Amino acid sequence: MSAYNEIVLSADPELRVQFKYGRCWQYEYRVGDRISWDSLERPAGASGVVRIGGIAEVSGAATYRYFEITLNDDVIHSVIPISEERFEELEKLGRGAIP
Repeated sequence: MSAYNEIVLSADPELRVQFKYGRCWQYEYRVGDRISWDSLERPAGASGVVRIGGIAEVSGAATYRYFEITLNDDVIHSVIPISEERFEELEKLGRGAIP
């Protein structure tokens, strides 16, 4: 499995939302943190508002919850629950989805 990052939600610290954006190396972030990049990884159009998908395994339930992560100029602005269908839309759009 490839590397990913995690967002720890202050409302539920046991819930860790995994995402692939920025420098992926199992970094732990919280809302308000700035993500880091390797200089060669940063995609064109990564500044401004970016929306990406995130996923969290529900502890002990073998089920998943899906999230939309909004970043503004590389700062994590919000993490909101979404449907699996919306998560799949964001994944199809790829890194740096904006719609």
